Amino acid sequence: MPGKKIILFIFSIILNHTLYAQTRLWGMTREGGQYSAGVIFSTDGSGDNYTVERSFYRIDGGNPVQVALLPANDGMLYGMASAGGVHKAGVLFQYDPVTSTYVKRFEFDGMNGSTPHGSLIQAGDDKLYGMTCNGGAHDMGVLFQYDPVSSVYIKKLDFDGTGKGSNPRGALVQATDGMLYGTTSSGGAHGKGVLFQYNPITSSYSKKFDFDGTNGISPRTSLVQANDGMLYGMTYEGGANYIGVVFQYDPVTSTCIKKFDFDGTPNGCLPYGSLIQAADGMLYGMAARGGMNDQGVIFQYNPATSVYTKKFDFAGTANGTGPLGSLLQHSDGTLYGLTAAGGAIGNGVLFRFDPGSSAYTKKNDFDFINGNTPDGCLVKATNGLFYGMTYGGGANDMGVIFKYDPAASVCTKVLDFGDAPDGCTPYGSLMQAADGMLYGMTREGGANQSGVIFQYNPLASVYTKKFDFDGAVHGSWPSGDLMQANNGFLYGMTERGGINDRGVLFQYDPVTSGYIKKLDFDETVNGSRPFGSLMQASDSMLYGMTHAGGANDLGVLFQYDPALSICTKKLDFDGTTNGSLPLGSLLQAADGMLYGTTSNTLFQYDPATSLCTEKFEFDSINGTGPAGFLIQATDGMLYGTTHAGGAVDKGIIFQYDPVSAACTKKFDFGNTDGNMPYGSLIQASDGMLYGLVSDGGAEGRGVLFQYDPVTSTYLKKKDYNGTNGAYPHYTHLIEIPMANGIAENDLLNAVHVFPNPTEGKVKVQCTKYDVQSSNAGIIVYNFLGEIVYKSDIVTPILYIDLSFQSNGIYFLKLETSAGQVVSKIVKR
Repeated sequence: MPGKKIILFIFSIILNHTLYAQTRLWGMTREGGQYSAGVIFSTDGSGDNYTVERSFYRIDGGNPVQVALLPANDGMLYGMASAGGVHKAGVLFQYDPVTSTYVKRFEFDGMNGSTPHGSLIQAGDDKLYGMTCNGGAHDMGVLFQYDPVSSVYIKKLDFDGTGKGSNPRGALVQATDGMLYGTTSSGGAHGKGVLFQYNPITSSYSKKFDFDGTNGISPRTSLVQANDGMLYGMTYEGGANYIGVVFQYDPVTSTCIKKFDFDGTPNGCLPYGSLIQAADGMLYGMAARGGMNDQGVIFQYNPATSVYTKKFDFAGTANGTGPLGSLLQHSDGTLYGLTAAGGAIGNGVLFRFDPGSSAYTKKNDFDFINGNTPDGCLVKATNGLFYGMTYGGGANDMGVIFKYDPAASVCTKVLDFGDAPDGCTPYGSLMQAADGMLYGMTREGGANQSGVIFQYNPLASVYTKKFDFDGAVHGSWPSGDLMQANNGFLYGMTERGGINDRGVLFQYDPVTSGYIKKLDFDETVNGSRPFGSLMQASDSMLYGMTHAGGANDLGVLFQYDPALSICTKKLDFDGTTNGSLPLGSLLQAADGMLYGTTSNTLFQYDPATSLCTEKFEFDSINGTGPAGFLIQATDGMLYGTTHAGGAVDKGIIFQYDPVSAACTKKFDFGNTDGNMPYGSLIQASDGMLYGLVSDGGAEGRGVLFQYDPVTSTYLKKKDYNGTNGAYPHYTHLIEIPMANGIAENDLLNAVHVFPNPTEGKVKVQCTKYDVQSSNAGIIVYNFLGEIVYKSDIVTPILYIDLSFQSNGIYFLKLETSAGQVVSKIVKR
């Protein structure tokens, strides 16, 4: 648990049953939102009126499969990626080569198609047409239309297997008759693919030819219409040698004729890409395998004489291997292409080939950072440069868009798929610091793809990246929360990175934005891979746990002195007497003890004596695998969740009594109610417990829920559906005030706290109620329900000592028979 969080709170104030102020719950999800990179959200104080406050930005999409970009009439490049989107089914995107701006235009969702493998075309009606390999009504792919002006997507056809074919992998072509022609890689009468015609005006489909094996199997390429009016294409398999053919289709007579059988050696085999017709009237293409080196070939086919001529043998390291795309003819008559592998580094090459002299020149070796596995095609944009994509590599191994200048022979990466310059995929939670700003971390993204620290202004709705983790030096992959210590600095940890790649403990100054790494976790001495957060105990020390490392490699409990920058391992988890592999954080309860959980136990740790006592052992019935932290509610009980176990092995909510040491299962998660809570609970000002679960619910992407500790009633408040967020992980909610223009002085009319701000000791004067005759009670606590002061005896004037608490903002709640009053206390 983050411990003594410093939170700016103005809670609901009810005076004579009149509402003066309201609060909102804030949180984050790991995925979902506009860019599938997570969201910051808020709800009202009861978990309703859900609002996405910000979607983390990421270049959503990736791993384009055998795709060429489309230079459209508007000057933009359009393409598809097989990965990405809220539904992880791929996206259709636009890239502006002038401004280098990427815009996701459409997300495939399964029913409207998924996993596009081919390219787009722009038809005579200026609409874009394409196909997906999967998805649709039969999960066999779809044919669709997309309007780049209105951004309207219309599924036009569901492929169905026998009747219409299935799993198209190429692109459509518009012939001179205005019809669209394409192929599918399977389906049809023989299950080996079909050639079809689609009328974009009448939306009518006509299967024109069934591949049967002898004339080819599994066409994975696009068709090309040659000067003779015929359509030419290739199949990946089939034919006399069962390794592919070149075929010709006559759109007038609907006649398909096999023209050439690939033979492996010497002429190549297994063609993936498409043919092009060059200025000399010849068709040129590539085969992925075969040839003298079995690394693929470049070939020429004469449509007039039906003569096939191998022009070049790829040779692996020297000049590439496995070309999967098509060639592009430059204005000087030379051909440019890509290989998916080979070259000096083995990640593929970009090359030039002169069809007149058969001279081959390797122009670029892909090196993973600038892309890996370029399995598509090059296209020429209006600026005269060539553009292409790679399937993998780049900063996130999701592929890149690159440009190539044929005049300067320079290849440049222009975009990393999956890139998130300001951070994405938050695993932890928000916290509010004494400056009123929200702070948090993302696990991924940033300048170094290692996560960031960010600030969010809840009033102005402004997000600001404050620091980029860099992996080796400053840590990477933060999973927990930030906390503000009584010295005003924020402290946090990362799971990986640092000198030993075991994570770091760091300090961040919200005033100067200064970052200082304070500790490198080192496996044995002080543990490794902390998933949770730090907390500050009443002795002013910071306490935390690591998931691994220590003497038994099962994690440790440690103490960090922020004044002296000294870290001391206090406990090695051993798997037997005190548990193992903790994922959460610690809580200091009202009895002064620290409480926490490991993968199989709930334990108590005495910071004064360093004595650790196992208090409860989880099992399959009572829940297993608690991954968050405990909270202490106003009833004095500790509450938490497990991500597994219980009645249907989906996790539970449990209650632990620190007095009797009794642990009681209170609720079983299961499917529509949500599954696998990896986060923690909070107690809001309405007395309810709120939490998030990582899975399940109506959409299978997690839920936000409310639990009443008095009535043991569970209520699902929100289903995550991708658009509003998805898969909240290692996270919890916080509660902050909703701005409503109420003057601060109005809040002090019922309760006066002074001095305020204070260095610790405050005088509380109650002016609205006869507290001595109204069954009054007073509590000071933070938003996680951590009680720092409680008294059932209230007088018109009383004194509270907060000297041992962290600097920051706490809230004081006075409850009487006439109502309740909440006021804030600022400690500095």
